[in-house]
Amino acid sequence: MVNIWDFAWKLGKIRITTIDGDSYVGNTICVTDAEEADDNEDSISIEEKTGRILGFYPSEIAKIEMVK
Repeated sequence: MVNIWDFAWKLGKIRITTIDGDSYVGNTICVTDAEEADDNEDSISIEEKTGRILGFYPSEIAKIEMVK
């Protein structure tokens, strides 16, 4: 499982590849602590170029990388 907190303060674009093999690119909006969100897992949210905002749990993520 990836550590989404490593990307909490990174500026620029990231690529998230899910365990299903799908890939999403966007800017990190926030990383949310599970306790603060009353959820089972922490999560990371990104904003795609289109403006669509997506959220991911670490258990759904195979890889996160910075992109140029």
